[in-house]
Formats: sequence, structure tokens, C-alpha cells
Amino acid sequence: MAEIFRLSFNKTAVQAAIVFGVLTVMSEPPHAVAQEGMSPQARQVIGKLSAAERKQFFDLSRRERRAFISQRMSEGGSNRPSSENNQTIDDGLNPKSPRAVQKSAGLFNTGVKAIYPAGAKCLEAKSFFGDQTRHDGSSRTPHFYQGYHEGLDISAEEGTPLVALADGEVVHRYTGGRLVGNQIYLRHTPDDTGLPVYIYSKYKHFRDLPDLKIGARVKMGQVIGYSGKTGTTGGHFGQAGYPHLHLSIYVAPNGEYKTLKIKIAAENLRYFDPIALYLMGARKTYDNPAVRALSDGDKRVHIPYKSASGKVMPKGTRLIWPFLCAD
Repeated sequence: MAEIFRLSFNKTAVQAAIVFGVLTVMSEPPHAVAQEGMSPQARQVIGKLSAAERKQFFDLSRRERRAFISQRMSEGGSNRPSSENNQTIDDGLNPKSPRAVQKSAGLFNTGVKAIYPAGAKCLEAKSFFGDQTRHDGSSRTPHFYQGYHEGLDISAEEGTPLVALADGEVVHRYTGGRLVGNQIYLRHTPDDTGLPVYIYSKYKHFRDLPDLKIGARVKMGQVIGYSGKTGTTGGHFGQAGYPHLHLSIYVAPNGEYKTLKIKIAAENLRYFDPIALYLMGARKTYDNPAVRALSDGDKRVHIPYKSASGKVMPKGTRLIWPFLCAD
């Protein structure tokens, strides 16, 4: 597990490790382990977790619990007041969550393979969900999502139209710095998709923040903005940046959510492989463990699309590729 937790040995982390040192020799059930021998500060950290987060915490090994607490205490999580603008862990969707927590939230490569249409030319994905490398083959930074890709990258020249992959509603818009840029979230209900789950799609790196208000309805195939490189300049890509769409997909059992500063949060929100989105209906797979368990043949995903001339293929689809394809 050494590669999972690249913790700095600062004073706070060491203190937290000492606090939890007693856990290595305890044999009580998980809930007792989580409570006995804790400092008040450590109990505060656990007390601030949601029910779903606490369940995931108790599923971790003792070593992973100690690492998680150390990290949260070093970030000031033990005395951070609750606020809807706080960027705290959301069922494993936090970029700083321990690897084991992120895996339980579905952040891993599922093995799906995109089959692009023979009758049209579509921009193809270059870096896939769960990858540890970028589109150019370089390793991803371990400082975010433990080095795993939490979305799908599709290279696209600046100004390429981006379209809504399904009917939906704009629920969040934001402009951030590195790794974010201009982004929006769309929420797609079962009425929008015909699927029994709620889907949230996150589009990042728009050239300009889309001129769409919160609550605005969009139609499948509607142009919602234009590709760009915001949030990608500096660091690995230098000042040239990397123009592309980063698409993330999340799934939740109901449509209730709250708005945080940089994202939305919902109870039991989970990662979903964006390519696997297009086999949801046929395979009745609504979470990444179920996708990963499919046979190799069932993981071949035919990409539905809308062409620049307005043709939708296959007819009747309610989910399409986020770019228009050339006829």
C-alpha cells in the first residue's frame, strides 16, 4: 500500500500516526477500532464524515485509516467548520482521498473498448478513465486522484463545438485554475435518458465559460460551448496548454444534490466510466464494478453520435458522443 499514500512526514501527520498507533494491536470490531484510543481531534474528523463516508472508512484497513486521518488532520479537517463551499470528501470523489476510498467509489479502469462508427468520423478518446498516463504517454501526477484519471480526454482543436450528450439541465458552472478551467455540470434524469439512474456529466476546459444559466434545459446534440485549453497551461503542458475535452460521468440513485464551490455533491454519487455510459441500457450496468465484471466481448462499446448534418445514429438513441461527427 506504500504507493497509495504518499504522505509527508510533517509534525501533524506524525502526531496523528502516534494517536492511531494503538490501532495496530487492537482486535475490536471496526466501529470500536475507530473510536477507542482516539484523540478528540481524531474523533472530530470521523464525526464530520457522512454516513456513506463513514462506512467506507470502516471498510479500510487499520493502516489506511491511520493514513486517512493523518491526511485530514494535516489539511485542517479536524476543526474545519461545515460549509456548503467546503471541498470535503464526497463518497471518495475528493482528489485527495486515499486510493482505497476512491476505488470503492468506482475509480478504476473497467476495460471497456470504444468501437467508433464506420460511417462517420468522430474525434476519438486519447486518455481513458482510470488511466495512469496522459494522452502523450506521460505519467499523471500522484497529487490528484492518486495518479488515476477520473474522466475521459478527447483531444480537440480550440473552438471545436461541444454538444450535450443527452437531454438535461445545467446544475453547475465554474471557472477555476490549474486542472479545472471553465467547466459545467449537466444533470440527466431518467426521463431524459430512459435509464433508472441519475447521470451527471462534467465538461471541462471550455475556451469560454458557456453562456448557460443554472437551471437551463439543453437538448441532446445541442452545442453547449467550444473546446479550449483553460486550466491546462503551465505544469506538464507548459504555456501552450492542451486543448481538449475532459469528460467525467457520475451516477446517483436519486436526483437530489447540493452545490459546492467547484462541483456538485449528491448522496451515493459514484464515478462511472464515460465510455461505459453507452452500454448502460443494453447491459443494464449502472456501476463500474458491474462493468468490470462483464466479458471482454460485452465490453465492446459502439459509440452513438450526431453528425454535423443533424443525423442521429443509431435512430432512437438518447445518448450520444459529446462531439459532432463528420458524415
